[in-house]
Amino acid sequence: MALAGAVSPVVIGWLLDITGNNWAVAFGASIAVVLLGPVLAMFIKLDDEPALKAEPQRFYPPEPEAAANQGAAIACFS
Repeated sequence: MALAGAVSPVVIGWLLDITGNNWAVAFGASIAVVLLGPVLAMFIKLDDEPALKAEPQRFYPPEPEAAANQGAAIACFS
């Protein structure tokens, strides 16, 4: 996308120089590129089978070991 934004002003300027500031040619070239994109996109080969998705990782909170240790300490000193 960024490449098209950088190249298109240069190409349009070059077309305007060659055609003697004929903006119809510049707009025609832009229209051709816009119409050619979806046509060429139909020929993109995709994988037949989608890749297997990894099992989503789930967050399990840590065991309340600190609370268990505190209870044991309290029981020992009581």
